[in-house]
Amino acid sequence: MKKYALLLSLLLTGAACAAPKETSPQELVQRQAAGESVLVIDVRSPEEFAAGHVPGALNLPHDTITGSEPALRGWKQKPVVIYCRSGRRASTAAGVLEKQGFTKLEHLDGDMPGWQAQGRPISTVPCTSC
Repeated sequence: MKKYALLLSLLLTGAACAAPKETSPQELVQRQAAGESVLVIDVRSPEEFAAGHVPGALNLPHDTITGSEPALRGWKQKPVVIYCRSGRRASTAAGVLEKQGFTKLEHLDGDMPGWQAQGRPISTVPCTSC
């Protein structure tokens, strides 16, 4: 019986953590063009980021996201769009940020491959204004 109670508790805890809203590349571009303040975070490795990323994205590798509070100051209540290559690292990072109190987390639908598949621009310039 204790085993079932523990399992139920774990399932309910997991259900309480909602997945971030999916945001299409097109929607992100439109929002940025309209002047909406949206922080885009690439949680891939620095090498992957340097090879090409969404223009204006901030590189915060998923395994260092817990120590990135200074870089994210002021964004807890604002839209933050996260992406990686496949969605796995973005999901991990979103979970960490959610626990830190971020309330408007979004996931870039299709991640970097989806961005590229739509022919969106790629940058190799680090974000210096983030």
